[in-house]
Amino acid sequence: MTVFSKLLLGQMHIKSYDWVDPDVSHNLLKQPSQLRLAKLKANKVFTSPCDTSVLYPKTGGNMHEFTAITPCAVLDVIGPPYSKDDGRDCSYYRDHPYTAFPTTESKEEVKSQPSLGVGQRLLGAV
Repeated sequence: MTVFSKLLLGQMHIKSYDWVDPDVSHNLLKQPSQLRLAKLKANKVFTSPCDTSVLYPKTGGNMHEFTAITPCAVLDVIGPPYSKDDGRDCSYYRDHPYTAFPTTESKEEVKSQPSLGVGQRLLGAV
């Protein structure tokens, strides 16, 4: 699935990741494990107006975390749309910092979207 994201209003911190090659990830984490390595692609603050971001299924930071700095609005155009039946379900992940490589973290998939309060972070992937 491909995502076009456009920050329409406000200021937002965006942190995004791509998966590390599964063979490399398994060797580094000494698999078997539910954890997978993800490489940091972006970690910066965006202020509207700004360019549209394009996230591809395997590149571009498709696993991403949005943190509003000011009240903001984001337009996400997703194609094809989420469909659990067609293998395009939305997934959520828990961070596990991986200190051996500063731009890498390990991610563990969680079964459902966590409840969020003000100031809490959500890391999702499409």
